[in-house]
Amino acid sequence: MAKYAAAATRKVLLLVSQMYAEELGGYGAREHVHFTHAERAYPDWRRLVVPDQLKEAAVCWALELAFGSCHKLAQETMYSELRDRFEQRRKEAIAAWNLTFNTDPDADQDADSLKSANAVRVTRI
Repeated sequence: MAKYAAAATRKVLLLVSQMYAEELGGYGAREHVHFTHAERAYPDWRRLVVPDQLKEAAVCWALELAFGSCHKLAQETMYSELRDRFEQRRKEAIAAWNLTFNTDPDADQDADSLKSANAVRVTRI
């Protein structure tokens, strides 16, 4: 399961870095290499206040990958049903994210909280 856990963790972190690029202070994705500032190249993961919120999505994604690798037939099997169930649970876990970001992790300010990818992002004054 280690290779599936590592792949799932990588996928979750990439998804978070793409969904919340501004909040994490960097884009991290390969398509944004045109930025010249080194500090904008990679996300600052210290800004994510509670990284445990990502755990359920990563676990479901790892199980989805593991059961998907066991599914070798074109017809429905136990593995394909488990894969589909964990895919649905992963999507629900991502939709339920209520991530908290600290815009300046070196300072002692209040953190901003954002609901999942469809959040309306307002500017704090």
